Amino acid sequence: MESSAQLIGISVGPGDPELITVKALRVMRECDVLFAPQAKISDHSVAKGIVARFDIPEQRFRTITFAMDRSRESLRSRYQQVADQIIEEIEAGKKVGFLTLGDALTFSTWIYTLDAVRIKRPDLLIETIPGVTSYAALASQVQQPLGEQKERVLILPCPDDMENLRREIESHDLVVLMKIGHRFDALLDLIKSMGLEGRCVLGRKVGMDGGEVFEDLRSLPAIEKLGYFSTMLIRGE
Repeated sequence: MESSAQLIGISVGPGDPELITVKALRVMRECDVLFAPQAKISDHSVAKGIVARFDIPEQRFRTITFAMDRSRESLRSRYQQVADQIIEEIEAGKKVGFLTLGDALTFSTWIYTLDAVRIKRPDLLIETIPGVTSYAALASQVQQPLGEQKERVLILPCPDDMENLRREIESHDLVVLMKIGHRFDALLDLIKSMGLEGRCVLGRKVGMDGGEVFEDLRSLPAIEKLGYFSTMLIRGE
């Protein structure tokens, strides 16, 4: 059934094209325009690369760049610019899709884009298609549950404050850490100090080319740079 929405946030999953939902693929093919986010430091859009195998015409794509900027004002300004571009396409009578990694409403660029568009055009019909997260893909790969019975599960971006993270690990059965990046060395020191090296699973670029999964941090090889697409599952005692 064709979507009547004018703007659609389309989750493309963690990297494996086969994890894209049937609905997401159908809607991508229905859209006249597909916005694909790209990090300013990268030479390609990861989201666009995931859907490359589906032979969607190149002229439908609009690549938009984002800097890893902590300034809220700068980010707000950039998302307003993106919202203007999206609205311009919609006002030209086009159906617009916005590709986003993992799940569209879980720590994604779509969340901020959606807010910016709603402020400018609250009348638009908008839909969001959910998808597979990186941590769900990681848990599936190592056959570990993300939640069982009454377990307390916390999902968060890796904080800078390791003592705060220690308290979170101690008060939850499972902590899912995303966006670890440059905090990895400090995180590893914390894990070792808590004696949890054998209760952690680390994944980077899960489902993507060159992806790796480490099921026991006690035998972890030297990692020079973990990268942005990193996830860890930490089971407390």
